[in-house]
Amino acid sequence: MRYLVRTSLPLVLAITTLSLRAQGSLLQDIRRDMSAVFADEDLCDAYIARFKEEGTGGSALLLGYSGALRMAKGKHAFDPISKMIHFGAGKDLLEEAIAQDPTNVELRFLRLTIQVNVPRFMNYSDDREADLAIVEHRLPDVKDPVIHERIERFIAKNKAEGKL
Repeated sequence: MRYLVRTSLPLVLAITTLSLRAQGSLLQDIRRDMSAVFADEDLCDAYIARFKEEGTGGSALLLGYSGALRMAKGKHAFDPISKMIHFGAGKDLLEEAIAQDPTNVELRFLRLTIQVNVPRFMNYSDDREADLAIVEHRLPDVKDPVIHERIERFIAKNKAEGKL
């Protein structure tokens, strides 16, 4: 029995490490390409397939990005019913992610960007003020300089345009 534990423990640790490394890579990749998936249907489909393959590993942040991808898929859909189905499924995933980690600045920023850009008739703008307040308040906590700058640019641009 000890032999089994001694020999299988390194294997379990290696698999866990690979899984975490893959999730880190997925997170880096989707962060880089998130705005592009709204413009490029093939890229959007590729990420949806990748999320299906790799999963979210229990990460609220990856769950939120998965939801945003589904919303992007709705933008690419041809018929209005498919658009609504994808948008609604994505919204549910993003809301679930925020419920799991309500103070996560990146999740709040992700929802804020969607709420600012989604057409009004989608009726998805209730949390804009709260999200903006949390994002602005917690912005100094964002350590990733690329994400930090992206947030600052988005807020400045959309305030200047009167969207925030």
